[in-house]
Amino acid sequence: MLRWFVRQVKNFVLLPLLGALLAGMLIGRIADYFLGPKNYYVYVVGDKKAKSIHDMLQTAAGGDFKSALGDITVKTEVRDDSGDPEQAAIIARDLAGRPDVLMVIGHVYSTVTKRALPIYLGANPPIPVLLSTETNPALLPPPAADDDRVPPVFRLFPTDDNQAETAARFIASQGGSKVWVVEDTSNPTYSQYLARKFMKVVYSDNRDELSSSDMKVILWSNNLNLPPYDVDKLGIDWIFFAGEWRNALVLIRQLNAMPGIKKPHVLLSDSSANKLLLSYGGSDVEGVHLLHPRSADEFNKDEYAAVGREAYNLTSELLDNVHQQFDDLAKESSPWGYRTREWLGLHRVSDARRALARFMEKAVNNQNAFNLSSGSTITMGKDENHQVIRKDAQFHIWRVQNGSFVTEQ
Repeated sequence: MLRWFVRQVKNFVLLPLLGALLAGMLIGRIADYFLGPKNYYVYVVGDKKAKSIHDMLQTAAGGDFKSALGDITVKTEVRDDSGDPEQAAIIARDLAGRPDVLMVIGHVYSTVTKRALPIYLGANPPIPVLLSTETNPALLPPPAADDDRVPPVFRLFPTDDNQAETAARFIASQGGSKVWVVEDTSNPTYSQYLARKFMKVVYSDNRDELSSSDMKVILWSNNLNLPPYDVDKLGIDWIFFAGEWRNALVLIRQLNAMPGIKKPHVLLSDSSANKLLLSYGGSDVEGVHLLHPRSADEFNKDEYAAVGREAYNLTSELLDNVHQQFDDLAKESSPWGYRTREWLGLHRVSDARRALARFMEKAVNNQNAFNLSSGSTITMGKDENHQVIRKDAQFHIWRVQNGSFVTEQ
């Protein structure tokens, strides 16, 4: 009787179950061969019509990566959003729906990225993003101080919190007392935040740290036009302009054309740092000051191309680390789902995204250093506002001297 029972279990339970398991594995591998992703992609997105940005995008998409994730190779591809928020949103929705998108580098401008970033982070699972030159910290809400959870977003540039503080302290160090703050409406997400942050720094509780105790903002506008009488009457000695170089040049030329007044000094934000400012501005921009995350020598050499190379090298280092720990990271992020897909032989970019996001989170919380092939080192951490940022990122002060950008501090 016992033998008969064992035989029945073997013939009608164990063998069919084993056959089903083997068939599932075979079907899974066949399905993955025909339907699974052949490659994962890191998409590099930005405004290709701007030469300096085009060069950065091309270097950020420096080639295929040597480390595969889950045996799937990782390639790069460049997309052009024309610097337009609507076009960026269209591209982001397309990428969020693709089965091969591992990561995005972009979209360069804060106003454009603000439209695209929520789409990437709203995908299931979220698409990790590397921000190259965006400086607006409000692109992401700050996490709670005691929250170890980190969104899968790395920044290479410092935020406008640092830019505003650097600007205020520099103007104060130069004896500035009456400041006119001008917002450029062509890039509102960027300029509005930066102008408001500058105001908060000037009137913060720790304003005693500013070297000039009588420094104050006496005018704040988004209008470039101000009659000479008002400039003279108000005693404006510094102008802080948050915007791009074309409108900065309009403002500077109006100031230079004002007769019979003492010309105020001008400090331009990093969005105005463009060699075309020198080409078109000529002698009009001599002596003007600017802010920028790179030194003037670095910028004069290759503008933003080195930022693109850094983005590529950091992404490569990220993928190398995730490649070495892929199974463990994927199991941590989706234990049952990944184990099932692994057994069936299915490759899904969702597992690769989760593994990459998990590693990025650990790297921030542990403040791991990334040693790039260029010899430089990048460490991601949280700033005083609990934003994830490159630890050594900071703004520099430039000035225009003899038709060139030079670093002042």
